[in-house]
Amino acid sequence: MRMHDGASPFHHSTSHSGGKDSCYSALLAQQHGHEIVALANLVPADAGTEELDSYMYQTVGHGVVEAWSACCDLPLFRRRIRGSLQHHALVYEDTPEDEVEDLAALLHRCKAALPELQAVSCGAIASDYQRTRVERVAARVGLVPLAYMWHQPQARLLRDMTERGVRAVLVKIAAAGLSVEKHLGAELSTLVSFLHVLRRKFGGNVCGEGGEFETLVVDAPLFTHAKIELESWEPYLASPDALAPVAYMNNIRWSLASKREGEPAPSARIEWVEDDVESAVPVSHLASARPGSACEASVQTWPSENLLRVSATVLRSSDGEDAAMHAALSAVQEALSVRDLSFSDALFVHLFVPSMRRFAAVNAVYLRFLPAANPPARATVELEGEGTVVDVLVAMPGGGTAPRSLPRKTLHVQSISDWAPACIGPYAQSVAHAGLVFFAGQIGLDPGSMELVAGGALAQCRRCLLSSQNVAVAQQTHLEQALLWATVYVDASASDEDRAAILRAVRTAWGSGASGQETDGRSEEENLHEEEDLYEEENIHEEENIHEEEDPHEDDALDEYLVPPSFPRRTWSPALDCVVMPALPRGVLHGAAPARLTTAALACPGRFRRAVISAPAAGSGAALAEEAAEVVCAAVLRQAAEEVEKCGGMSVASCRLYVAGSVDINAVRATLAKLSDSGPSMPPLLVPATALVDSRGDPCHMLLELLAVGALA
Repeated sequence: MRMHDGASPFHHSTSHSGGKDSCYSALLAQQHGHEIVALANLVPADAGTEELDSYMYQTVGHGVVEAWSACCDLPLFRRRIRGSLQHHALVYEDTPEDEVEDLAALLHRCKAALPELQAVSCGAIASDYQRTRVERVAARVGLVPLAYMWHQPQARLLRDMTERGVRAVLVKIAAAGLSVEKHLGAELSTLVSFLHVLRRKFGGNVCGEGGEFETLVVDAPLFTHAKIELESWEPYLASPDALAPVAYMNNIRWSLASKREGEPAPSARIEWVEDDVESAVPVSHLASARPGSACEASVQTWPSENLLRVSATVLRSSDGEDAAMHAALSAVQEALSVRDLSFSDALFVHLFVPSMRRFAAVNAVYLRFLPAANPPARATVELEGEGTVVDVLVAMPGGGTAPRSLPRKTLHVQSISDWAPACIGPYAQSVAHAGLVFFAGQIGLDPGSMELVAGGALAQCRRCLLSSQNVAVAQQTHLEQALLWATVYVDASASDEDRAAILRAVRTAWGSGASGQETDGRSEEENLHEEEDLYEEENIHEEENIHEEEDPHEDDALDEYLVPPSFPRRTWSPALDCVVMPALPRGVLHGAAPARLTTAALACPGRFRRAVISAPAAGSGAALAEEAAEVVCAAVLRQAAEEVEKCGGMSVASCRLYVAGSVDINAVRATLAKLSDSGPSMPPLLVPATALVDSRGDPCHMLLELLAVGALA
């Protein structure tokens, strides 16, 4: 598809089962400005079969779905499901004869018949299994996945869809408290309060996300021409369990009722899709070296007991930024391959590029090297001056433990939603591994439109904080109580006032919370008051609406996927530092890349040590000449060596030295070459920046970030 600004409307199809979720997801897509141009539906291979045992598709009521074409006056593409469950992993890989391949064939035909088709919507709320499969197929076909119900509160979704005129009946029941006599065939809107009662009594999901029930929509705002009237049906009892019977509607007879006076309902436009589509050829992420390139990359590798850090630097390239990125990634790839590792083992990638204006070309090179499934998290910023730097942190076997066998959770949501900005491409929102969660850089994008939020730097900062919080909850960690460190990147064009406001907001949200400690010279109580003031204006109207609309019978407990884990009050203050760079992605003024402990590691926080060593700048940050730069750099390295001594038996996993534009960078390079033996156990990776600010908001000449880890478990 042709990529364009996120705010531009997509022509999209809806992957449609006939149920409330696919219907309401399409309505939300319309609300975000996208136009529905087609419907797509999968049905059992045997037309006489009503129910399939499938984790992917709802099929009960499939005989009625053909009416949707007439009701919406849209073409309906349908295909009989030939495949079955073959690929059992959470993240789907193309597998012949799997039922997901039927969806690929269906959407491939939709795209061929409708060249203007750009996106596909689905009704996933909490199912990673369903979402990742739709996203994989969408990527193959060249469509953008839309999932505006993703990780939204089910109580609100249920209330909103019924209030907005989505009329649906229960066509299947499979939960404690639901009976054939009372609830099968009942309208969903009449059961809202009862479903909350069942949740309080038995648990489960009020939207049926756990398979408690399935629905069939008979009328909705999408039905512009006609509605469906059910004339008769027969109950089929699949399981006569006394507590939780499983039953569905069978032999459904229906008719259409025109919604336009004096006009008959339009004829259905249905195309059956018979052709298969070949599975995508698996991509080898061992990109070849670019012939004829004069780029040379210097490579540094720092193995520790359980982690490997590899960085590649190209100081300058006459062949352009994309050639420099190719050379750097090739060098990292070669360094990994000699250790029987690959980019699939990477946890986090930091890209420092010479110009964000050429980022599209640089990113195209990145796509050739990184895996599409379970990619690492990533942050990208522009360097001060020339040069390209790729810094990769990799899990590696060692110390009798193979980290690749340890649990790893990659959160890679590619669907556009209202949850957090989509990561469309080979980088994840976050990767959790062996007690640490590595977060991709967040910028101030509105998730639903993928456009920068209005209101300037502070508004972008608040959006970053909210998106980071949503990602943290999805990874089952807690921003306020488990944060180890965060690097705050600020665009050089941001004013001093904006920088101060950003740091204050980040410190308020993430810097307080340590028991018995103060932040920025103020008490915790003062910081909490500031936090209340910071968000009061934004939240006051939302809270008023909640109280006005709240159903007294509605269960206000959060869904499980929205509940952060319970953490003890932390006893440390996270390391927060601010780095001013020439430019950030999409021209934003603020971005953040946090990392934190997970529940397993919180019991032994001493296994991780994070230090930020800063060299304050006098006054407003006057220039630092060659001789002074050498002295300051040497002092920073000596302090880093002392910090390493405090790490005990832990291994240094990351050591990065940011240098402000006020400092003679060549003097720093010379000092690093001379003093590397007396510095930390690994020489720091040099990153030229525009300006630096410590956690108190004071300007710095240099900032050294140090991370040490103990044995992974």
